[in-house]
Formats: sequence, C-alpha cells, structure tokens
Amino acid sequence: MRKVFFIAVAATLQSLVGYAQIENIQLNDYTTANKLYAGFYSKLQVPIDSLRTSASASVRLGALITQRFTNVFLLEGQAVVQFNSNNTVNALPAFEFITKFSDKLQLRAGVLVTPTTTVRPNPVTWQQQSETYAQSRIIGSKPGVMLRYAPSKELFLAYAFHNHSGEWANHLRIDYRKLRVAGYMRLDGKYFAGLKLTNDRLDLCMNYSSEQKEAASSVFVNLNERYTLYCDGNYRVEAEKNEVLKFGARSYFNSPAKHARGFFALEYDARMRMFGGQVMVSVF
Repeated sequence: MRKVFFIAVAATLQSLVGYAQIENIQLNDYTTANKLYAGFYSKLQVPIDSLRTSASASVRLGALITQRFTNVFLLEGQAVVQFNSNNTVNALPAFEFITKFSDKLQLRAGVLVTPTTTVRPNPVTWQQQSETYAQSRIIGSKPGVMLRYAPSKELFLAYAFHNHSGEWANHLRIDYRKLRVAGYMRLDGKYFAGLKLTNDRLDLCMNYSSEQKEAASSVFVNLNERYTLYCDGNYRVEAEKNEVLKFGARSYFNSPAKHARGFFALEYDARMRMFGGQVMVSVF
C-alpha cells in the first residue's frame, strides 16, 4: 500500500513540475485549476534535558477547481488530503455553488470556506501545512450560505449563516486594505473573533474563542526576503496561564527554475522545553 502511495505522489509531482506556475490553469473552455499544490513538511524535536528525539512529517496534496456553467453560475471544489507520519489522514473539502450577480456581488451555498476560516491560511498552500498554533485554532469549512460584496479594491464584506455540527452561527468578515477582521456568533451566544494583518514586514494572526475561553496569537517579522523571526502562543483565561509559547526563526529558499520553494526553521518550545528543527518543501 505504501509503495502504491509513493508512486502516486511521484506521478503527481512529475505532472506538477511541468508548469511554471501552478495557478489559474485553463483545463478547458469551462474548467480552471485555480491552485494545485504538493508539499512536504518535517519536524524534529529534542528535549533540553535528554537526547530522546521525536519526529513528525506530513505530505499534502491539494487542488482548487472552478467550473463555469455560465458567466453567472459556477461550481468551485476544493480537494485537499494530508498524510501524516502518525498514520492519520486529514481531508479538507469544500464544495461551493456560486451565483455571480456582478463582479462585486455573489452568493455562495454548500460546504463553504466560512468568512472566519479565511483568517487562516489557504489549505492549498504551504502556509497552512506549516501553520502556527494560533492559526490552527480557526475553524474550517462548514455547511451554509454566504453573501460576498466587494465595493472597491480596498474593501471587501462577507456575511454567512453556517451550521456548526448542529448549532447555527452568523459569520461576518471585513477586509480593508491589508487588514482582515472576521468572526462568528452562534445562536447559543458563544462567539469567536479573529484578525489578520499582512504586509511586507509583518504577518499577524490573533483570535479569541469564548467557548474555549482562549486567546491565541502568532506574529512573523520579516527581516528581509530570506529571514523571518516568529512567536506563537496562547492564553487560557480561566486558568490564567499560557499552554503554548514558541519562538523561532526561518530561512526561506525559492528556486523558480526548479519549481520548488520552502524553508528551514529553528524553534524553541518554552512550555515543552524542547528545541526543534523544521524543513518545508513545496512544489509550484
């Protein structure tokens, strides 16, 4: 079974590297591959009081596909699968029926990437495969209906009504320039709020869950195109303590000629008292 799996991965990579950019590939007159992705991620951890190392790794394959029935009615599907070294498999599906009333206004229904989910990195990217703890606390796709409106290039609005495993919730998202604020309130009163700020120097994610009574945040500070420092952690309000606190540095590499990019990272986990190393490679 493993041999078959690795043959399939190799065949996928061979097909992917045939493109200079794995985005917006016109498959035919009515079908577009918005994104194709293949990524490999590995982590090695070493406790400071012993040499009993532990390691984990994952392989992720993903695609985001759009099919146009007319200029008004479209279908968008996301297929993402991740194979983990602990013998678990994660699937991240989305299946959205889209009605475009205009270039600025559209209605979506199905199993949707919620307005709140978009504070988290896109699943068909290396950023989510190697996401921080704070980013991982944000929910994924949910059944529902969503209205999206973009009155200008700088402003984007979205409202949605989603089902959270039996509980309904109102979702709202507002983008202004490089700032994104989103969240939801369930009908039982529980809520979640998050924000994302991204520019050339900073990548900030912050969120709070009233259900978990937890605040979490991560921040990446880009020193230049190659080096980045980051911090990731949480705070439990009732316990009045943080359970996650990590500091790290990344060194990125990018080879357009070889259709590959990724990073090396060194990290210190202050709560687990561990040093770690990471390697990320994605094909594009």
